[in-house]
Amino acid sequence: MKISTKVEYGLVALIDIATNSSSGEVVTVISISERQGISKNYLEQILTPLRQAGIINGTKGAQGGYSLTTKPEYLKISTILNALDSNLINVVFDNSMKCDQNAINVIKNNLWDKLDESFNKLTDNITLADLVEEYKNGTLDSAMFYI
Repeated sequence: MKISTKVEYGLVALIDIATNSSSGEVVTVISISERQGISKNYLEQILTPLRQAGIINGTKGAQGGYSLTTKPEYLKISTILNALDSNLINVVFDNSMKCDQNAINVIKNNLWDKLDESFNKLTDNITLADLVEEYKNGTLDSAMFYI
């Protein structure tokens, strides 16, 4: 599984919006871009599918920006991931493979399908509020490297 920068930056942007908007205030693309070091143009591309999925609202104009459509505790990570990249786990077998079809079915049924099921259960049980709480607490220490 490869997580795209679109997914990674989308989650960062949502954490930023949740953290920096209070009482329905909007957060501008420029402010997110400056705080998070994400290109403004790329950020706008990332926020579009989130808006289309109904995760965020966009307000145009001089006082415009983005806000969440719901409280972070009601926003499942699975919903966000589906909006950003519906193919995070995308196992595709080449039908022209000359491998034993039984072996391929065993792998699919006992590995890929179970991995997909576990991934979906995990992302259904984590909310944006969980990530925001960890972010605000700063409980995750950075790794230290010694030479």
